[in-house]
Amino acid sequence: MRNGSICLQKRKAELAAMSPEERDIAALDDIKIAESRVVEMYNRIDDFSDENKRKIALALKAYWKAYRKWEIRK
Repeated sequence: MRNGSICLQKRKAELAAMSPEERDIAALDDIKIAESRVVEMYNRIDDFSDENKRKIALALKAYWKAYRKWEIRK
C-alpha cells in the first residue's frame, strides 16, 4: 500500500507542476475521465497555445480511437 501512496503523491506533484493545458492533455490518459470533460476540452481546442493544439488533438484522437468513437473516412 505504501508504494501506491508514493506513486499517488508523485503523480499529484507532476500534475501540480503542469500548466492547465498540459493537465488537460494528461487527463485524457485517465480511464475515469467523464465524456463531458472530453467534449469540453474539444470545444476549447482553439484556446490552447499553438504548441499544445497538436498535442491535445492527438490525445483526443487517441482517446476516441480507444473508445471506438473515431471513424476513418474511406
